[in-house]
Amino acid sequence: MDSFKYLTAERISLNRANDLSIKLNIPCNYVFYFESEQNPSITDYIDNNFLKLKERFSVAGCNFIYLPNSLSLVIDDLKTLLGYYLPILLTKDLVNEVIQEYRNIKNCSGKLSIAHKLGEGENDGVSNAFFSNYKTILDHVDYQETCASGFLIFTGSGYLAEPKISELDNSFDYNLFFEELAAFSGQVLKQFLEEPSDEDYMPSFFSGYEFNFDKLDSESSAIVEELDSKLKAVKDNGQLLVLVPIIKKLLEDHLRQGISCNKSFVCDLLIDTENRIFLLALDKEIKLSFLTKAIYLLFLKHPEGINLKELSKHQKELLTIYTQVSNHEDYSKTLKSIENIVNLETKAIYTHISRIKSEFYKIMDETYADNYIIAGYRDEIRKVLLENVRVHWNYYDPIDW
Repeated sequence: MDSFKYLTAERISLNRANDLSIKLNIPCNYVFYFESEQNPSITDYIDNNFLKLKERFSVAGCNFIYLPNSLSLVIDDLKTLLGYYLPILLTKDLVNEVIQEYRNIKNCSGKLSIAHKLGEGENDGVSNAFFSNYKTILDHVDYQETCASGFLIFTGSGYLAEPKISELDNSFDYNLFFEELAAFSGQVLKQFLEEPSDEDYMPSFFSGYEFNFDKLDSESSAIVEELDSKLKAVKDNGQLLVLVPIIKKLLEDHLRQGISCNKSFVCDLLIDTENRIFLLALDKEIKLSFLTKAIYLLFLKHPEGINLKELSKHQKELLTIYTQVSNHEDYSKTLKSIENIVNLETKAIYTHISRIKSEFYKIMDETYADNYIIAGYRDEIRKVLLENVRVHWNYYDPIDW
């Protein structure tokens, strides 16, 4: 690693991950400025050169995060975004609490920014309140150092960078400092990305099982792409650093237990007396056509999974389910539909599996939706990963249908 004239940096231990969702992990290219006391020489330079700095770090492949500028931006449709990526917030009606807390921090940031521009310096409780937000973020990423202000580089295990300023140095060149900081951040990021790593792959509770990557329908694809784009903007702007600690704190306060994305964040399914399928805690109906619903109920009835090559063995059972779900009176037409499904040469079964996947992906992020879809690999064993005890049948006996 190159030596620098204006920069000092040391490797530290930071935690980018959280147990909410892998998509809400802190990106490895973040370079985040924090302070627990006012440092006007640095903040003034950042304020006056923010866009230039963002571009400089971007060229190095990094994302420079300065909280006051990030919080001044509006998050489009935050309620929908939070509900999609963290559906448990809807079950506890916590979305509004998260939004309110975020607005409080944002308002505090705005007041502090105005105070800085007016040259008011230490603005009593406003500065302290905003600095406490930095502390919340630092606690969240397990920052253990004593340095009160500096730059956290979230590449690898993490780095802490500071300007080399002596007490007698009144002419420190911040332009050259940030030039070195961007160069250093780019170097460690490049080195990190060249090293083999599996830390950002699929969560461990999905390991060992391959999913079918059936295409979503156009409506679902558009919804997912739009929400992913909004989440990317939240991450690019650094607002993620503020939102995740708020969410974790509220969830811990309400659940009074450790947060686990594969347990606490999984809603039970309810099949009611009218064969409607609900995500129970969300009170959200999964709307499927009669035939698609019958196929889904068949797989729910078989938690051990079904080999699609042997789907024809379940023809009578599927016919019974479809007849009761649809109430069709034309038996020959109903039978023909089922025969078409169990005949793999028609590939009709794959269309219905994709429709099921699309419906869940419209409601929640894949991190949670993949618990409910019919998962598997090609024409081998397909199954719904949701634990059977989480499927509640209000009318039909799932064993003796």
